[in-house]
Amino acid sequence: MSSSNSAIASAPSSSAPNPTWVEKLTGCGWLGIPGTAGDLLASRPENATQITVPSLAPREDGTGPFTFGKKMRPKLSGWAQKVISDISARPKPPPQPACSP
Repeated sequence: MSSSNSAIASAPSSSAPNPTWVEKLTGCGWLGIPGTAGDLLASRPENATQITVPSLAPREDGTGPFTFGKKMRPKLSGWAQKVISDISARPKPPPQPACSP
């Protein structure tokens, strides 16, 4: 396992933001941010901080990490939206107990 994957695999399950994990991801080159980890975690949606994942960015020759073209992108997007909104993927409410008269 590479160092970038080990940082992700051993991340704590806590939902509280932890700047040390962001610093580890930026330090190993997996994530690029213009400021500090604290700046990223303090940013609000109204003034969001741009992040970059270098392995997913297009290369200097214009090629990217994916082999599909412009025509396939809308199909993938539609497929992803269908999968997320699929009724069977949502948790079903527990059955209501039957009332006996």
